[in-house]
Amino acid sequence: MSDRLLIQDLEVWTKIGVPDQERKKAQRILITIDARIPKVTQAAKSDSIEKTVDYYSIYQGIHAIAEQKSRKLLETLAEECADFVLKDFPISKVIVTVKKFIFKDTDFVAIEIERKQS
Repeated sequence: MSDRLLIQDLEVWTKIGVPDQERKKAQRILITIDARIPKVTQAAKSDSIEKTVDYYSIYQGIHAIAEQKSRKLLETLAEECADFVLKDFPISKVIVTVKKFIFKDTDFVAIEIERKQS
């Protein structure tokens, strides 16, 4: 049995895009982390951060990943975020959505991936 941690539309700025010109300037990207975490009952009863997943640490890590380097693909950024969350936290499954605002006649384009603990 698991519960869910959701960080919705975390705003980061990163250099991303296939054309070299597009990667010259950082652009706004929104990242959503939807993670299955261990039941929060013990954390809730004890009101203890040590007994749950520290979402601030995830927030900081996602920012660091986005700012670390430029990338061509949203898929690359999504995989890096999923790897970080699964490796560094007691999370069994994560869905990562990365949104980019590139076309003026669309709200956004996005990639969504689902990964499980191996």
